[in-house]
Amino acid sequence: MVPNPENREDAMSTSSHPQSPLRDAGLALLALLIFSLACYVSIISLDEANDRVSSMSWIETRLERLRSDYEDAIDAEDVNRQQAKRVELDQFETAQHRLMLLNAAGRDGQVDSLSSILSELPETNIDNLDSKTEWYEFAWIVRQSTNQILIFSMVACGIMGAIFSGVWRARQNAKGPNIEGNANWDWPASAIAKDTVVGAGAGLTVFLILSGGSVLFVFSSSPELLLNPYSGSLFAMLAGLFSEKAYGALAKRLDAAIQ
Repeated sequence: MVPNPENREDAMSTSSHPQSPLRDAGLALLALLIFSLACYVSIISLDEANDRVSSMSWIETRLERLRSDYEDAIDAEDVNRQQAKRVELDQFETAQHRLMLLNAAGRDGQVDSLSSILSELPETNIDNLDSKTEWYEFAWIVRQSTNQILIFSMVACGIMGAIFSGVWRARQNAKGPNIEGNANWDWPASAIAKDTVVGAGAGLTVFLILSGGSVLFVFSSSPELLLNPYSGSLFAMLAGLFSEKAYGALAKRLDAAIQ
């Protein structure tokens, strides 16, 4: 009896590539490690970016009120009130300048942290900021400029979305059973690396698109035109989640345009 070639090929493919629980666990651990690292980076980046943007918005609002009060004191010829408002104005204008330096250049030997800037202002509650300094000091991310922090956040969220997509795709394409009778996930290490790179590229692409000047994503009215870190990171995660379909559609359109 001559064996069926198709059955022989199926048997060879099953035996030549044995699946084991150890391999599946290792790949799952690798994906979990990448996802956890991206989640950690996104949380720190979002928190720091939001604190900076919110602080800048609060300082700008306080400056407008102080300038109005200072003009009222001049009209009322109240010298003591003028001096008090002038001192507050100088404090907030200095803090605004220092925060602009922090947003533009990040922290170094000449630029202070956000908590130290706000601590010198009146009517400031920085208890939440102070509680984070102990475990934020070692984080290299929070020492960067705000644009760099936003890049980190969107790239990390893009990677998270791509990992989500990879897990779902691997589950849908599950093969099996393995030696324990469970279905094997068709998600090799090369696919995990590809999803990570694609997700990072999708997050960076979203940052470049949003930084192009779309008014819908502007969070602050400051001259720096700061982006809303939450909406930007959300779009980056969605881009990573559907990156494979988006790149596939874009490739088809590009091929059609070339031909």
